[in-house]
Amino acid sequence: MKYASELKHCQSVKAVALVDSATGKMVGKIIGHYSDNPNGSVVTVSLFEWGSEVQTARAGGGGYDKFAYSLSRLSWKGERVPYNGVHAWFAERGVSYLEVL
Repeated sequence: MKYASELKHCQSVKAVALVDSATGKMVGKIIGHYSDNPNGSVVTVSLFEWGSEVQTARAGGGGYDKFAYSLSRLSWKGERVPYNGVHAWFAERGVSYLEVL
């Protein structure tokens, strides 16, 4: 599967910086790609955890938060990211979740 940053048919992009709360150094990033494909709306999310393989998931359809659902199918440090409360979940692990774009 392609990373979110490699896709075409882009309507918009969401970028999140993951920063170590103790050191202030960036430890990862999340890129969300919102498709404008005429075949249907799809959100593709890639989670980049420095030192680990990039993970990517996608969601389509309607009636729910496709970004949150895609992210909840991925893992950070071996733990599944939750659908709700993502900011607090990362904060509990010493990581600031900073929406950049």
